[in-house]
Amino acid sequence: MGYEAPEKLQKGLERGYDFYPKVVTPLRGLPAFGDTWGTGNVSAMLRGALKLFDKPAYRWLATDGKQGAPPAFTSTRLPWAGFYVMRSGWDRRALYLCLDAGPLGTGHWHEDFNNFECYAYGERLICEVGVYSYTASKWRQYVYSSLAHNVVLVDGLGQNRACDARAHTRADRPREHDWHSDQVFDLAWGHYDGRWGHYADNHGWRNRFGRDKAVRLATHRRDICFVKSSYFVISDRLEAAGEHAYAQLFHLMPDRTAKVLGKGRAGTVDAGRANVVLVQADPVRAQVIAGRDEPLVASGCRFARGGQTATGRCGPLPPQGWFSRRGLQVEPAPVISFDQTARDRAIYDTVLLPLDAGQEPRITVERVPVADGQAAPVPPAAVCALRIVTPRGTDLYVNDLRQREIGPANGRVKTAGGLTTDARAAVVRLDTAGRVLACSAVGATFLKLDGKAIWQPQKQQEQRSTP
Repeated sequence: MGYEAPEKLQKGLERGYDFYPKVVTPLRGLPAFGDTWGTGNVSAMLRGALKLFDKPAYRWLATDGKQGAPPAFTSTRLPWAGFYVMRSGWDRRALYLCLDAGPLGTGHWHEDFNNFECYAYGERLICEVGVYSYTASKWRQYVYSSLAHNVVLVDGLGQNRACDARAHTRADRPREHDWHSDQVFDLAWGHYDGRWGHYADNHGWRNRFGRDKAVRLATHRRDICFVKSSYFVISDRLEAAGEHAYAQLFHLMPDRTAKVLGKGRAGTVDAGRANVVLVQADPVRAQVIAGRDEPLVASGCRFARGGQTATGRCGPLPPQGWFSRRGLQVEPAPVISFDQTARDRAIYDTVLLPLDAGQEPRITVERVPVADGQAAPVPPAAVCALRIVTPRGTDLYVNDLRQREIGPANGRVKTAGGLTTDARAAVVRLDTAGRVLACSAVGATFLKLDGKAIWQPQKQQEQRSTP
């Protein structure tokens, strides 16, 4: 209109556009968190931004790599939003995962703390299930409940942050000690300690999001590590007094074919396409659910509602395995559920392996015993230690879950599979002959393999997010 925009307005708008290169997926969309209404088109958004801010990264994304230059970073964090982006590169076939461990937000939120999406080889492998129209219906309740996200349910109940009025306020500080990134691995974590509730008890503001029935039931700690550029390790630790049923969920697109592939193993099996295989360190029961709707009734199950857990014959199970592509429409879509019953605490250590078209899922995941500095055993609930074997060789992964923070010194010596370290987390990659290909650690002063030092701390190990 002929007016010159104030400098403060221009800088604020530029920071808003900077969000897109940080979180853009390999398919040039956004992770569909909250009421995103689809993945969108970041390239189109940045074509408009070029009229105001002609940055090389904007131009590169806007022209699909024909002009400009890709962003100078790959993996990055947004500590105020609680988004953690792990990527192998900037091409459309890159491996990518975005974890959401941020605050609820003031509007258009979903009950999805510790949720994530994953892309690889030109496909959206683990997804969100969409946004149903803003109606007072079970489908709207379903899509914003934890049932429709890649999280863990406890006795059929999902997260309920919304019932706490404090959760609707803006964050007053960024997250700290929440991220590590280098050439060997990325690592982020989130911890949920809010209430839990049945999806049908949440009627929005009409009943304060089911506040009267929401219960303090469990805590959920999740760490996700990207071992570059091969696979992701998801470590879930849940604590709840007594015996409870747990379901770890992985949602897929409606056009995917999913199968149980063995004990503690499931994935997609679509010929000629990229696939994903999920491998548990323990023989956790797997099932594939698609298009389940009431009034299905199960026997011999555990299912909670209204703060009480029923054992034996249950009432109607909630809907599961649905995708909302637009408006008032839903369609069946497979979800992989790893189910277990545990007392006081539940453990999942899951390797998520993306597969290129035609690639076989040749991977084994083995839990490795851990001992402390005095040779006393350390349980898997405290330290995740895995031996992961692929055609490339053998990887050793150690993550000390007794410490939440990433960065500060861990100070606890542990030995697992010949690897000795005082790290918060460490990755050692060996070829088929047992030679070290790569290794790194965070929160550590040393890393030894069979008594030989293989790593020393460096001043600048972490790749920080751009300003």
